[in-house]
Amino acid sequence: MRTASASSSSPNAATGSVPPVAGSEPVAAGGASVAGAGASLGRLIVTATTDDGPATGTNYPLDAVNSIGRDVNNSIVIDDTFVSADHALLTFRGRAWYVEDRGSTNGTWVNGNRVATYLPLGYGDELQIGRIRMRLERARPT
Repeated sequence: MRTASASSSSPNAATGSVPPVAGSEPVAAGGASVAGAGASLGRLIVTATTDDGPATGTNYPLDAVNSIGRDVNNSIVIDDTFVSADHALLTFRGRAWYVEDRGSTNGTWVNGNRVATYLPLGYGDELQIGRIRMRLERARPT
């Protein structure tokens, strides 16, 4: 597994679940963001990967609702056999990010802690989906 460093912080929790919506596409390390019509609310940067996974540094621009999984209908598609088809949901509610595990086989992890239902995320937190680790960061200024 290739790695890069990550830091952590977390906002307060809230309730509710939001259905997935298609939206953002990955951008290669150092490339320009290809977020939809609106501005990106944040981004996931790949910090650790497998040889056949997304490259370290890959940038996933984030919308308010982001479905993550192996299925092509997700807004963030991760081609890793340890990732479920409908693995997790990453949402921005109010002023905070939340991640929800969607009943995945191998779990969703935040800073090394397994997500039982949903958990708040802060900028700098590390999200692990399958064997891929990503850091939540603020959107790049345009």
